Amino acid sequence: MKTLDTTTLTAKVKNLKDINSIFELFESIGYQEYLFDKSYIRNKNEFGFNKDILSNIRNIYSIFHIEKQLYAFFIEANNISRSFLKSISKNLIDSYIRVLIISTDDWKNYYFTLPQYEKKEGESKLKLSTLRLDTTQIYHTDLEIIANLAIEPGLNFRDIWRNHWQYAFSKERVNEEFYKDFQQVFFNLRNYVDKQCNDIKISHEFTQQTLNRIMFLYFIAKKGWLNSDPRFITHFYQEYKRERNRKNTPPDSFYDDWLSILFFEVFNKSYHNMGIAKYIPDDLKNQMVSFPYLNGGLFKKEDFDRRNITISDSKFDEIFSFLDKYNFTIKEDLPLEVEVAVDPQMLGYLYESFANVAEEIYERNDLGIFYTSTVEVDFMVKCSLVEYFLNHLSNHKVPPYIIYRLIFDDDKSEAIEYFSNHNLWDKISFLLSDIKVVDPACGSGAFLLGYLKMLVELTRITDNSLGYSRSDFDLKKEIIGKNLFGVDVMKWALHCAELRLWLSMIVEEDLPLERRKEPLLPNFNLRLRVGDSLVQKIGNINFNLEDLNISREIRRKLDGLRLEEDKFYRNDPSAKFKTPEVVQQEENRIFCEILDSEVIKIDQEIQKLNIELRSKDQLTIFGETDKAEDRKEKVIRKLEDLKKQRNNIIDVARELKTKGKQFIIWEIDFVDVFQEDKKGFDVVIGNPPYVRQENIAPPSKPKGEVTLEEKKKYKEELIKSVQIKYPFLSRIDQKCDYYIYFYLKGLSLLNPEGTFCFITSNSWLDVGYGRVLQEFLAKYVPIKAIYDNQAKRSFAHASVN
Repeated sequence: MKTLDTTTLTAKVKNLKDINSIFELFESIGYQEYLFDKSYIRNKNEFGFNKDILSNIRNIYSIFHIEKQLYAFFIEANNISRSFLKSISKNLIDSYIRVLIISTDDWKNYYFTLPQYEKKEGESKLKLSTLRLDTTQIYHTDLEIIANLAIEPGLNFRDIWRNHWQYAFSKERVNEEFYKDFQQVFFNLRNYVDKQCNDIKISHEFTQQTLNRIMFLYFIAKKGWLNSDPRFITHFYQEYKRERNRKNTPPDSFYDDWLSILFFEVFNKSYHNMGIAKYIPDDLKNQMVSFPYLNGGLFKKEDFDRRNITISDSKFDEIFSFLDKYNFTIKEDLPLEVEVAVDPQMLGYLYESFANVAEEIYERNDLGIFYTSTVEVDFMVKCSLVEYFLNHLSNHKVPPYIIYRLIFDDDKSEAIEYFSNHNLWDKISFLLSDIKVVDPACGSGAFLLGYLKMLVELTRITDNSLGYSRSDFDLKKEIIGKNLFGVDVMKWALHCAELRLWLSMIVEEDLPLERRKEPLLPNFNLRLRVGDSLVQKIGNINFNLEDLNISREIRRKLDGLRLEEDKFYRNDPSAKFKTPEVVQQEENRIFCEILDSEVIKIDQEIQKLNIELRSKDQLTIFGETDKAEDRKEKVIRKLEDLKKQRNNIIDVARELKTKGKQFIIWEIDFVDVFQEDKKGFDVVIGNPPYVRQENIAPPSKPKGEVTLEEKKKYKEELIKSVQIKYPFLSRIDQKCDYYIYFYLKGLSLLNPEGTFCFITSNSWLDVGYGRVLQEFLAKYVPIKAIYDNQAKRSFAHASVN
C-alpha cells in the first residue's frame, strides 16, 4: 500500500471543488500514469441511460482506466439519490464490469460508489458500497478509505481490485476497527467507574448505557435536529471546556452538570426547566429548548444513574477522541445498499457481539449471542411473509409464484398487475395491517427492523394502488405499534432495539419544529417486553393462562386494556395511562382478578366435593359397597390437589400484589394478539440463544451467582413449561440445547395459520436430543422448508454451523 502523508491527503480532500481537484486527488494517490485528459467531457448519451437519468446528469468524465479492466468515472448531477446511484451504477457496471464512480450535485458532498454483482437468492444482484464524503466535515474513516485506494506502480488490475478497491469499501473492516476502539474505551471507562461504586455489574450497565446515549446523540445530530449542527455533541463538550478554563464551571463536571441535563431533562421531558442548567451559557440553553422531546426508555433514569458516579474530563477526552474519528449515518444498510460508515446497526452489533464480554458478569457462550447479518434476516423475513400471504390468500387462489414475485423480486410489476386485475388490494392492505410478528429473543431488534423494512415497502405499494398517502414517520409508527413485538431478558438490549426502531422512523422524515415538541418516541415498552420468554412462572408455579376459564367481564376488561395500551403507545392525550408503571399496575390488577376468580371457582369445587364426601361417609356407615370407599379415596385426593392449587394461586396473587409482575404472561402482555379473533401470532421469527445443555441456567442471573441446584431447577422448569403446552411430550431429553425449548415455545405462540422461522445450530438434525424435536415437527407441524447451510458460516465467531 502506498504510504501517504495524512496532512497532504486531508488538504487534497478538503480542496475538492471542481473536476481539476478530482484529478489531482487521484494523482496524489498513485494513479497519475492512468489518468485521462481532465478537459475531456464524455457524451452522456453514449451510456444508454434512460431519459430521467439523462436529464439529471450535467457532465460525465472518464478519470482513468487500468488495463481496460478497472474504470473510474466522475458524474456531475443535479440531484443525487440512492435510486440515481443505483441506476447509473447498473448501466456502467454492465458495460465496464469493474467501475469506481464518484459523483456530486453541489461540489461539497461527494459519493464514492463501488458497485459489484453478488450471488443472492440464487441469482446475481447488484450491490452498492458507498462512501459519502462531506468536505466540510472530514472524518478519519473517510481519509482511511481514500488512503486504501492508493496504489504503488507495477500492480496489476487484479491486485488493485481485490487489495485496494474491495478492501477500501469493506464495511466489515470499518465495523471491526470501530469495535476494537469501542472495546478499549468501554473497558477503560468501566474500570474507572467500578473504582467508585465497587459493583462490576452496575459499572458495566452504567458504562454501556452512557455510551449508548452519547452515540445516539451522534446519530440524531447527523439528522440536523440538534441546532442543525451535525457535530453538536463535540461542540457541546468543547464549549464546556471553554467554560471550565474560564472557571465558569467546575472541572470534571461535564457529566453531572452538562450531559445529564441533555439526557434526563432536555430529551426526557416535554417541559425544559433550563433553570437547573446553571453552568450552561444562555445561548446554548436557547438552542437546547428547541431539541426534540424523545421520551422512551433510553433517557429514563435507571438505578445505576442514581449512584452519584462522576466521570473525569480525561475520560471524556478519550470518548470524544474515539467517536469523532468516525462518520455516523442514520440510515441502516440494506443487504444490497451499504454505506461505508457507522450506522445504527452497529449498536446492535455492539450489543450482540460485545455487551456481554465481561466474563465476571455474563459469558458470551452462556448467553448464546451472535449477531444475525442483514442477508439472513432479509431472507428469513421474505420467506415467512410469503407463507403468511399464502396461508391467508388460499380462498382467492393466488398462484404462489405471484406471492414470490411480490416479496422477492426487485421488479414487482407482474404481481402488482395481478392484484390490480383481481381487485385484491383491499385484502392485501388488510393482511399487512393485521399481521402480528414476534421475536421471542429479540436482542437489539434485527428481525424487527427487517420486518419493518419489508412491511413499509409493501404498504407503500398497496397505498399507492388504493390512492392512500402517509408520511414515512406515521407509517412506521403504525407498523411498529400494531405489527411488531419482541421479548428479551436484557433490559438494555431492548433499549437498543427501541433506539434503532426510533432512528428508522426519523431517517427520511423532516418533522417541523412544532411537531418535535410532541413526545416523538412511541412507548415501545408495550411492544418490547423484558422477561424470560420460555418459563411462565410465578413463585413456584408454572401455569398456562389458557387453562383458566376467564369470565366475560374480565375479557371485556382485557379488551379495554388493549384499547388503552394502544392510546398510550401513540401518546394520545386522552390515554388513561400516563406512564409505563401505571400500565403494568393495570395489567397486574386484571391478572389478580383472574387469579381471584379462579380461587372462587376452586372454592365452589371444594364445596361440592365436601358434600359428596359426606354422602360417601354415610353410605359406608350403612354398609354400602366397596365402590363408595374407592370413590371416597378419589375425592380426598382431588380435594388435596385443589387445596394445594388454591394455596399456590393465593401465594401467586400475594407475590404479584407485593412485588409486581417480574415475568412474561404472553396473553396479558400482548393482550391484542391473544384475543378471540387472533389467538396468537401470525409469525414467530428469530435467532434464539445458542446455549449448550450443560450451561443452561436462569438467563437473568450472572453466571458466577448461579448454583448447580439452580441450573437443575431451571432446566426442570423449562421442561414443565413445554409439557404445560404439550402434555403428550412426556419425555424430553435433559441434554437438549437451549434453542430446542425456543422451537417448542415459539410454535405454541402461533395462531392456527401462523408461520415459524428460526435460524439455529443445525445439530438437532443429527444428534440424539434432536429426536424429540424431529418427531414433534414430523407429527404436528407442516414443514415448508429446512435450509441446512453447509457452504458458508453465517456466524464467523461461532463454533457451530
